[in-house]
Amino acid sequence: MREIKFRGLDRIDGKVKNIEQIDIKNELVLFENDGWVDGNNYELMQYTGLKDKNGKEIYEGDIIQLKNEDLEVIKVVCEFGTAKRQIFDNLVEITGFYFKRLCDDKKTFPIANNYLGKHDLELFEIIGNIYENPELLEAYNES
Repeated sequence: MREIKFRGLDRIDGKVKNIEQIDIKNELVLFENDGWVDGNNYELMQYTGLKDKNGKEIYEGDIIQLKNEDLEVIKVVCEFGTAKRQIFDNLVEITGFYFKRLCDDKKTFPIANNYLGKHDLELFEIIGNIYENPELLEAYNES
């Protein structure tokens, strides 16, 4: 069972903060240094339960860099939703966390073993997130 936790983007100051607790009924979030605040002022990002090669927790919105089998550096964004995936002869829809490649918007999931015989997460390195580092998205889209 994975750990359920969130972080939130403060829409006012643009900073991402770790959330200690959420009061869904009253739409409040608790931050360690800020106390209870209006949850409507925050964009929530859920922890995937996965960590990158440096042990850093992967959240929705994280931008991740890795090298593919051709040793090309590619970037992906962690998202939550439904993606279609070909499994043997069937096209199935899977709902959960996935990684969207920036070069072509293809949605993919971590696999058990990759071309190096390692788990994909051993290649993933978080380099930022879509909120605090939008230039990483812009720079990629311009190339």
